Amino acid sequence: MSTLLDIGEREIIRRFLSPLVDGLGDDCAQVQVDAGVAVLTTDPVPIPAAYVIGGDDDKYWVGWLLVVINASDLAASGCDPIGLLAAIECPSDWSVRVFERLVEGIRDACLAHKIRYLGGNLKEAGIFSATGTGIGLCVDRQPLSRSGATSGDLIVLVGKPPAFWRDALAVRSGRQADRTGPLFRPIAQNEVMAALSRQGLVKASIDNSDGLLPSLQQLAVASSVSITLDLVQMRGGGAAALGDSDPVRLMLGWGDWNMVCAIDPVNFERVKLVAKSNDSDCIVIGVADFGSQVYWGSGDHKTVVPRLESERFAKDSWFSEGIDGYVSRLMAIPIPEA
Repeated sequence: MSTLLDIGEREIIRRFLSPLVDGLGDDCAQVQVDAGVAVLTTDPVPIPAAYVIGGDDDKYWVGWLLVVINASDLAASGCDPIGLLAAIECPSDWSVRVFERLVEGIRDACLAHKIRYLGGNLKEAGIFSATGTGIGLCVDRQPLSRSGATSGDLIVLVGKPPAFWRDALAVRSGRQADRTGPLFRPIAQNEVMAALSRQGLVKASIDNSDGLLPSLQQLAVASSVSITLDLVQMRGGGAAALGDSDPVRLMLGWGDWNMVCAIDPVNFERVKLVAKSNDSDCIVIGVADFGSQVYWGSGDHKTVVPRLESERFAKDSWFSEGIDGYVSRLMAIPIPEA
């Protein structure tokens, strides 16, 4: 008898969930309401990188990440965020101060993302867990989705890559952790994506929280395009303060909470200007074409990108190996020169 591990998350969705839900497969669900289109997402909080890599078990970072992981999905839709609900289960023998730190993280991340905390549910449990539900609204425009990219579009990263893995590798090598950076305080791209959406500058988008390669692959499938990465542009766009590290390699990993977007080339300068005005950036990483694969390299050296997967219920997902296994995979990927 086959198991869920045998078929993987995406086949589970395709076979069992998609027949029940229209539009399943995007970062957010969409519901038409009188005021426009309501956008909703729900995600449990994982163990924060602040603890897994930074070694800090303060529950403040759990509360912060609970907000970010849901806010980032809302950002992919280009909506205006409304609020966050949180269902929290925690042991009854937690100290009051530990719980207070969790709530302070939720509060501060909501303030940073201009999202209201709307309450939710609280109950005792043997182990801690928390699941957030983010709510947003698109008025006078349709939410963005993973479909919509066409041949000739530029593929860009909106955000500030690759700061996360720059900091993460520095900490893993023994340097002092920067608690103001994305390793501890990641910021989702809500304001810039809402601004770009209002101006009609993005054709398709996906949250990059699972890593660049799986995000590109999902965008390509949803939009029925191929994507060829431009490694020269990527190295030029993300080369600041990285020492000897290849910025392309650092961009491949999860953690920066960027958006992968398809845009019309004629709009690139406008997109970059909007990004900078919202304390973000826009880096060209490739181009869309006819087909269905994701490639890198050029000429005779053009090849399909390898699989560096965060898929759930997948035998080759890094979740089965933990953070050390993921870093080993990330650092071992052979990357073409151009």
